[in-house]
Amino acid sequence: IRAGVYYYLTKPYDVEEMQSVVWAAIGDYADYSSLRREIQQHKKKIHLVRESSFEIRTLGDARYLATFLANYYPDSQRVVLGISELLINAVEHGNLGITYAEKSRLNKEGRWEEKIEALQGLPENESKKVAVHFKRSDGDITLTIVDDGDGFDWQQYMKIDPGRATHSHGRGIALSNMLSFDSIEYRGTGNEVVCTFNT
Repeated sequence: IRAGVYYYLTKPYDVEEMQSVVWAAIGDYADYSSLRREIQQHKKKIHLVRESSFEIRTLGDARYLATFLANYYPDSQRVVLGISELLINAVEHGNLGITYAEKSRLNKEGRWEEKIEALQGLPENESKKVAVHFKRSDGDITLTIVDDGDGFDWQQYMKIDPGRATHSHGRGIALSNMLSFDSIEYRGTGNEVVCTFNT
């Protein structure tokens, strides 16, 4: 993971599985490259900010806020992926209740974003938000993300599971935990996460 290997296949594998993993890897690489480029658009005097709060609702909001917030950190390239993954998880799994299996199917069909947009248009989801709080202290930076969902069993996602290695998703929390932050702590039912970056 630290060397940049996020996907791999084990033999034997079928062609459909290989295509799914390859397309997921290509898509993720394009997304991460875009996030890193966008960081540069937000750099100015942002280091003056000590504390701020935000609310997001959509995947577009999540991606924009990830690149914006990454500039608050001394190593923006390190944190942008982690922030993005956690915000997207809060939208898709937290607020919209998309399950792991459902996301696997939607990725395979190429309908993930389409489904998210459809779910966000439902009356029961229109008011759901993800609250994000940033705080810079003398020794660290904390980022708290709270969604309006019921929570989830987060323990199994803190590390890369070889059993999910061939899946098209399921690495975001582990990557955030291993690469982006010094610690990640889920609270309550799992709909709140506190990410700490030591400065």
